[in-house]
Amino acid sequence: MLSDKDWAEQWKERRRQGKARFMLRGFVLGLSAGLAAAVFAAYVPRIIGETNTGTLGWAFPAFLLFALWGLLHTWRSWHVAERRYRAITSYSDS
Repeated sequence: MLSDKDWAEQWKERRRQGKARFMLRGFVLGLSAGLAAAVFAAYVPRIIGETNTGTLGWAFPAFLLFALWGLLHTWRSWHVAERRYRAITSYSDS
């Protein structure tokens, strides 16, 4: 586990790289998970033996849900980390 000082140094580097890059990385991870969920959702009817195997049914909504979740989770992670970074740096400056 990282100490607060080490974590603050790592976060400082991520801040330097920029919020857009951080958000894009989280969104791409959400898209990847969404793609996996969509493939799974497309093949569930075949696995459980339903006759209509030509429909994608829940594949696209699953893809969108995971992509949106990835974006929201990344956005929240950025703000939580910023709050922690400010708390650590203001505490160490005092």
